[in-house]
Amino acid sequence: DGTVFRISSNLNLALHHLIEPGQSRNLWVDQICINQNDGSEKDTQVRLMGKIYGNADKVAI
Repeated sequence: DGTVFRISSNLNLALHHLIEPGQSRNLWVDQICINQNDGSEKDTQVRLMGKIYGNADKVAI
């Protein structure tokens, strides 16, 4: 949707290692997918993280 996110330098580095040019990949990144400014949303999402990671094909931490 064109939303711009500020990300940490560590996430930037990880994304460069995880995504090859021209490659399509679905990623769930909690720093982006969870509204970090909404405590209620963060609490809800943190409780779901076990299920999210448990259903993933691959996990990179």
